[in-house]
Amino acid sequence: MVYVVNVGDVGRVRLEKGEAEGVWVRYLVGEEQGAGRFYLRLYEVEPGGRTPLDRHVYEHEVYILQGVAALLYEENGMRRTREVKQGDVIFIASDEMHQFINIGEDKLVFLCVRGAERIYGEK
Repeated sequence: MVYVVNVGDVGRVRLEKGEAEGVWVRYLVGEEQGAGRFYLRLYEVEPGGRTPLDRHVYEHEVYILQGVAALLYEENGMRRTREVKQGDVIFIASDEMHQFINIGEDKLVFLCVRGAERIYGEK
C-alpha cells in the first residue's frame, strides 16, 4: 500500500489536552491510513502557546520546521529547559516528561513521528 496526501489537504484539529494552549495538529499518517507501527503528525503552536506537559509510553522524534521553542524536559530527576529552533531534531524516549513552549514571535511548526500504541502492548 502507498498513501500520498498534500499536507494542505489534511484538516487542522485544535489540541484539547491538559494545559495545551494555541496548539493545532494535522494527523498526517496513522492507523486510518494503514500505519501499524509509526504515526506522523504536524503540530502548529501559536506564539505564546504550549503543548501539554506530557509523558507517555511511546517514544517520538521531532523535527522543527519553523520557529523557536523552549523544550521542557527532565534529566536525572531535575527539570531542564533547552531552546530548540528551526532545523533541530529531538528524540524523546518512552516515559520522558516533555513540553514545547513557543517563545518566538512567529508560529512554531514541527513534525512528530511517534510509535503506535500496539507496538508497546497498549492495543
